[in-house]
Amino acid sequence: MNLQTRDGSGTYTIVGTYQCITNGGINFAMSSEGYKQIAENDKAIWSLFYVLDKPERGEIIRETLKSRYGENINVYDVSSTGISAVKSLMDKLTVFMYIETIAYILVTVFLVGRRVMAVDKHNLDVLGNIGLTYGKIVGMFMARFLVAGLIGGIIGSIASGLTTDICMSFIMNRVGISGFVSSLSVTEMIMPIVLVSFLYAAFAGLYFFNSDKTKGLGKKIYKKLLII
Repeated sequence: MNLQTRDGSGTYTIVGTYQCITNGGINFAMSSEGYKQIAENDKAIWSLFYVLDKPERGEIIRETLKSRYGENINVYDVSSTGISAVKSLMDKLTVFMYIETIAYILVTVFLVGRRVMAVDKHNLDVLGNIGLTYGKIVGMFMARFLVAGLIGGIIGSIASGLTTDICMSFIMNRVGISGFVSSLSVTEMIMPIVLVSFLYAAFAGLYFFNSDKTKGLGKKIYKKLLII
């Protein structure tokens, strides 16, 4: 495609299009470097976006610019472009994913815990008879799920780091965002691992305390200690 401005012209190849999030139809974008090849100034650029260090001053800045330039300038909040709507949707999806993860861990622990308890009921009694305290037995049961959660969290974080940008770019491209680049810090990578591991252990302990197969275990150990 040949593009021309008052300053010059050039031939460009359109390698892709995207759907505008503000109902602007199918669009294609040009890099600033490509634009500078056919224009010596930025008079053709009709809109500029700024990210404020202090967003709360946005309304004051808008009123000041409008009072100074009047109808010669159009100042609007970035939320009117739909970007904030996309960000809000991403935040809600994040919350939903965490809720879904918690529900999945809870169901998994109770289903797997039932099987483990059915197999280990005799072993638990033996452990109590040989002198292990109730707290240690609970800790051993929780440790199984803690390790499982830790391994799963590490694998999940690695898989997320390798596939998030690819998957999210594919999805976001359908709503007008041509590329998605995540920038997770080490802390943000570690926190899900810690959270998943903690939830597995916590729900395992909750199941142990409320299981019919272990309700009498603590009393048996306590009576044994009294006899000793």
